[in-house]
Amino acid sequence: MRVMKKTIPLLSLFILIILLAVGVSTKNAHAATINPLQQEQGDDEVSLNFADEDVIFYPVTRQTLSQLYWKMGAYDLKSDIDIDNFLLINKCSLYSANYDDAFAWEEIRKQARLSLEKNRKNFPRYFEIVVPIQLGKYNIKEKLIYVTPPLNTSRFQVNALDSKKWECRNHYGKSSIWKYPHRTIVTLAQRLDLPWFNVEYDKVVDYDYMYFDYEDEGQRPAYVVMKLKVFDAQPVVERSGYKDKADISAVLEGIEIYADQGRTLRLYAMDMRTKKQIKPEENED
Repeated sequence: MRVMKKTIPLLSLFILIILLAVGVSTKNAHAATINPLQQEQGDDEVSLNFADEDVIFYPVTRQTLSQLYWKMGAYDLKSDIDIDNFLLINKCSLYSANYDDAFAWEEIRKQARLSLEKNRKNFPRYFEIVVPIQLGKYNIKEKLIYVTPPLNTSRFQVNALDSKKWECRNHYGKSSIWKYPHRTIVTLAQRLDLPWFNVEYDKVVDYDYMYFDYEDEGQRPAYVVMKLKVFDAQPVVERSGYKDKADISAVLEGIEIYADQGRTLRLYAMDMRTKKQIKPEENED
């Protein structure tokens, strides 16, 4: 039962308004990972230069997904549960400290509703996911390396990085949050087909040295960083209610391929909008 109190936590309200105005922080977050070989199965923000613009691609987390759903019009500003669960995901300390105080929470909800109405248009729609692949032999004559097996997909499942462990998990007591799925099915507007890619010999030398102890040349790892621009995202509705899954439609803006998860050696980059390979920076090792 909620307890009626006489005072409203004004400092908490101020913090809430600032939070919603600037959006979610991605500090200490890492890129989401999917397995392209099992289609439809279950760093901090990265800046990639495309032509004359800088685009920030965010990691897939419960917070960034919740903001994406609001941006895409999935929720109703008049719905208390939509507001409450957004705060549960994005402001755990505020939620846990004030939700049981009916008077204070009503004021917090009111401020959150106003802030969401004003700021949801500024929430992120650019995301990145990381696809692990394996590389085969290098064709010296053609200056290309083979992906084994080839990456060929347009639809796959992506889970939020914090699907299993998130800030308010202990307080809330459940992993699933009503109408805020942390599992998504992402469908690309155009199929990605990557049987091989061009790479300069000096990069391959560094790559070979990095994985010199791999006996099977076709099992050496690499990582495709996919840059997505989302144009639709909606929680999946079933007869019994909302399923813990969302349908996301996106355009592939670009890809980068790295030799390692730490992204110390970039092998390849492509602007998918222009179909032009991005040349290495002059100061890139």
